[in-house]
Amino acid sequence: MQIFSVFFISGLVALASCQDLIASLDYGTFEGAYSLPYNISYWRKIPFAAPPTGKNRFRAPQPPAAITSGTYDSSQTFDMCPQRTVNGSEDCLYLGLYSRPWTSSQPLRPVVVVFYGGAYIEGGGSFTIPPAGYPVLNVSSTNNFLFVYPNYRVNAFGFLPGSEIHSDPSSDLNPGLLDQQAALKWTNNYIQKFGGDPKNVSIWGQSAGAGSVVAQVIANGGKTTPPLFSKALASSPFWPKTYKYDAPEAQSIYNTLTELTGCVGPDSLKCLKNLDVQTIRDANLVIAASHTYNTSSYTWAPVIDGSYLTQTLSQATIKGEVNIDFGWGMYNTHEGENFIPPGLADANNTGTPAFNSSIASFNTWLRGFLPNFSDRTIQQVESLYPADGSSENIASYNTTYTRAGLIYRDVVLACPSYWMARAAHKTSYVGEYTISPAKHASDTIWWNQVNAIQKTSPEVYEGFTGAFASFFQTGDPNAHKLTDESVPGVPESCKTGEEFVIADGDDSFGNLKVEELNERSYFLHQLYFSSSNPTTKHSTQPPYFKQSFTMAPAATTLASESKHNASVGALGTTVSGKKLKIRSPPKFESLEEERLYRKQHLAAAFRIFADKGFDEGVAGHISVRDPILTDHFWLNPLSQHFSQICVSDLILVNEKGEVVIGDEPINAAAFAIHAEIHKARPDVHAACHAHSVHGKAFSAFGIPLDMITQDSLRFYNSHGVYDSFGGIVLDCEEGIRIGKCLGQGKAVILQNHGILTVGGSVDEAAFWFLSLERTCQAQLLVMAAERGSGVQKRIIGEEEAAFTYKQVGTPEKGWLAFQGYYDEILAKTNGSFLK
Repeated sequence: MQIFSVFFISGLVALASCQDLIASLDYGTFEGAYSLPYNISYWRKIPFAAPPTGKNRFRAPQPPAAITSGTYDSSQTFDMCPQRTVNGSEDCLYLGLYSRPWTSSQPLRPVVVVFYGGAYIEGGGSFTIPPAGYPVLNVSSTNNFLFVYPNYRVNAFGFLPGSEIHSDPSSDLNPGLLDQQAALKWTNNYIQKFGGDPKNVSIWGQSAGAGSVVAQVIANGGKTTPPLFSKALASSPFWPKTYKYDAPEAQSIYNTLTELTGCVGPDSLKCLKNLDVQTIRDANLVIAASHTYNTSSYTWAPVIDGSYLTQTLSQATIKGEVNIDFGWGMYNTHEGENFIPPGLADANNTGTPAFNSSIASFNTWLRGFLPNFSDRTIQQVESLYPADGSSENIASYNTTYTRAGLIYRDVVLACPSYWMARAAHKTSYVGEYTISPAKHASDTIWWNQVNAIQKTSPEVYEGFTGAFASFFQTGDPNAHKLTDESVPGVPESCKTGEEFVIADGDDSFGNLKVEELNERSYFLHQLYFSSSNPTTKHSTQPPYFKQSFTMAPAATTLASESKHNASVGALGTTVSGKKLKIRSPPKFESLEEERLYRKQHLAAAFRIFADKGFDEGVAGHISVRDPILTDHFWLNPLSQHFSQICVSDLILVNEKGEVVIGDEPINAAAFAIHAEIHKARPDVHAACHAHSVHGKAFSAFGIPLDMITQDSLRFYNSHGVYDSFGGIVLDCEEGIRIGKCLGQGKAVILQNHGILTVGGSVDEAAFWFLSLERTCQAQLLVMAAERGSGVQKRIIGEEEAAFTYKQVGTPEKGWLAFQGYYDEILAKTNGSFLK
């Protein structure tokens, strides 16, 4: 503890004598206290709701009773809500608060409402002196804000799901979250009496406390009125899978509680409300331990209730329906390892249930951790987290334990943190704590309680904890930066794609591009956190391959294909009794293999387009849908010439146009067009657009092709004309209109612009473009000859056109025709684009 000078102590004593320690509210008068050693005034016990006992058990918090017996002594502590084996009391809805001394003549200060962690099964808001969070206030002498620590109900008392709760007019789902909201409303109504500014409120928590932050951020469809806070910091938010209140998984919790307590029957809820607390405590412990190694973890958690929590986190963040302007999400590198079976680190079976470090044991754990997932989905997860892999701050790993820990970390902790932060309306920040051991709660030594390390490592303390303090006061962790200019600050996540890294060693801080977490996060965002059971609509091969081909057993890999690790099947065809082998679309052993194949053929298509003269500055773009993140697609970088593009240069973007993988910007027109086509046509895996000479020239007429050559019949009844040229396409609405014009066809002529083609593969789409460009050239020549000679062109008849289309215009014929171009560019470039 700091040794104060006589003069400084005298000043504090003088300040204490004039500060306001009596707060008069409309339901009582509360007297606080002052701590001279820590220079804080505090109120440790203020009721913000009535005791949730009797008929109020499992009910939303009710208003507190008026205090009529004089001034309430708020220097005492309060009990936690019922939990563990014998701890806590139902008379628990109190809060405590503290700040630097304040008088009513001074300005109001920012406010931080803190929710405690404990897996939604335990924890409490009562504090001792020095209080929790004090290191954040004390990191700088200029800091001046107010902390509020409320209790909220946990386990069955705070998170009992079930249709019986929903249908009972005197009960409520998620009362633990409603307790938190009541504390926030109390803050909004009364905090100015303590020197707090109700218009400058942050919420913060760690683990389930951070999960509570997430819940408040998405509550009420992101439209909580009036707004109760504008800033949110989630430190390792514990956010297990969110079920609807009456989903089988949720309803079984209610049913199990009634069975364990002897309350089975038509009056089960009435029975539960009349039980003694200890009986429910005992049942709580059994239920909390029943899902240790799946995504429910400790069983008790928020549910979708239809009123307060109306949607999942992924649904809310996709739509931007959140209650914050400023968001910051933190996670720790190895914190998932706190929650996985320890046996996964051991070659021999250990633990209960027993696990070991084998791949088979990992697969058993993964299927238990992600119940109800199809084999296809499990394969996608395994591809994203390979046996030999890496993450942002793990250069490489090859152990089952680390692999499983990363999956748990991302699914339950890191990705929810990432989603919440990046959904903020104004600015977002993401941080990763990497200081060994970087387990769950390792980071709390810097900001939760006074700790010697805060003095022995002042740079980390000031740079990390100081950034928290700055964020709480301003919404910007860099506004009151305590480290010098040479030390990196906290980057804005959505603008830079970077995270703030807290590390060991001389370089305590850094800014790192988030790529692996970003990729995994978007996959999980679309797949896992949904209110229904996860399914996948994506098949390894486009549906038309299955309809039109009978896939034969895989043939020997052709030499020209061996460099992209894709096996090539064979289509059996009989000619004069001799069976021939024709190249057909490859089968893939994994989604990663399929991704690589698509990227390699995309890079090849760019090289082919350059070879044919289809490049023109930054104009032109080809996209291919990602097989793992199926609402993402790969594109070319904005400024790179087609002839130089390699696999490693390709950019992955999400449905919002945000760069997920890659360091270069993309063409805005490319996103506007391709995004809407990929949305409108799930069967389309690739789209091509370039400013080819003959395509541009023919588009000036704004007319469809004439069916005058065999090659033109590839586009018979399968192309349209978009006749609303409006300059460069930058508006997604125009992309939608182009998509509508395309319809179910394979090509569209963009008047005064050029041509665009699509297909179920890059190979198909690229060949259609090559063919359409040649067809436009042929028609231009025919039109010129017709005008000069007076001889009329002959149009191919409908019956002949329809018959020929089936021979030359099918998806498999487009794929096959491209293979010759692929082989040619492979030979010309010596495969340089495969890098």
